[in-house]
Amino acid sequence: MSYYNLEQTLEILQKNLPETLLPFDLPQLADLCRREELTPVFSYAKYVSEGFLDEYGQLLSVKKDTKPFNGYLTLPSLIDLLFQLTETIVTANAYIYEEIGTQDKGALVTLEKGGYDPRDSYYTEHDYYDTLSSGDFHYITINNLLFPIEQVKAYISSKLNDELDKPAIPTTIGNFGNPTIVQGESNTDTERIIELEKELAAVKAELKEQTDTLADDSVLQTILDEKNEYHAPDLKYAIQLWIHLYIDGKICNDSHSNKANLWINSNTSYGDIPTSSSVKRLREVSTPLKDFGGQRKRESEK
Repeated sequence: MSYYNLEQTLEILQKNLPETLLPFDLPQLADLCRREELTPVFSYAKYVSEGFLDEYGQLLSVKKDTKPFNGYLTLPSLIDLLFQLTETIVTANAYIYEEIGTQDKGALVTLEKGGYDPRDSYYTEHDYYDTLSSGDFHYITINNLLFPIEQVKAYISSKLNDELDKPAIPTTIGNFGNPTIVQGESNTDTERIIELEKELAAVKAELKEQTDTLADDSVLQTILDEKNEYHAPDLKYAIQLWIHLYIDGKICNDSHSNKANLWINSNTSYGDIPTSSSVKRLREVSTPLKDFGGQRKRESEK
C-alpha cells in the first residue's frame, strides 16, 4: 500500500475533483476523514507490544511481548489536527493500519522505545507489575499525516462517476400540465405510446419496491426500537454497523476490522479496546460471508 503526504493529497484532490466540489482544502479534507472516506495515518518504525485487558477494562502491555514494527498506525484523534483543534497529538497507543509484510490490521498496540531485554526481568521476576509497560509517548503533528493513495483515487473516481451519471437537462417547450416536446426530436404517436408504457412499467416496479421496503422497514424499526420488551442492543448495533459500512459505503477500501473498531468506539459504550469480547462480537457478527477468516466456519459449509 502506498501513501500521499498532506500536500500531495490536497494537490491531487484539487486537480482531479469536479468543479462542483472545488475549492478543496483542509476543511474539506477534515470532513472526508470525519465521514471515514479517508483514513489519516502516520508512519512508525520502532517497537510495539500487544497487551490484554485488566479487570477494569484497561489495556495492559507486557514488556516481554514487545516486537519490532514497521508500518503505519492510526487514531481517531488525528482528525483534530486537520480541524486545527490542536497542533500536536501525544499518544502511547495506536491502532495498526498496515504492518508491512503482514495482513495485521485494527489491533490496538502500545508504542515502545526499544526491544525487550530478558535480563530486565532478573530483578523484577517477583513483582509481576514491574514487567508491565506504560509505553513510549509519540508526538504527531499535521505534517506527519499520510493518506492511502487507494482511498484518495477511489473517492475521486466516485465523484467523477457521479458527475457522469447526472442526466442532461434538455431544452423544452410546452406548458405545465401539457405534454412537453423536446426540441430537435420528433416522436410519432406509436413511439410516444411505447415511451409511456415503459414509464408506466417503471412506476409500477418502483411502487412494488417501495411496498416491499415499507414491510422491511417495519421489521427493522421493531428491531431498533429500544422500548420494545424484546430489544436486543447488540443486534441493533450489529445491524447499524453493517448498514454504515456496506449500505452507506463507509468501508472505503479499508478493512472491516479497522472501520468496525472506529464505528463501535464512536457509537457504543464499549470503548476503543478491539480485543474486548463485546467489540469482537459486534465486529464478527457484522462481517460479510466473503470476508470470513480461516478460524470461522463459513455459513455455506454448515
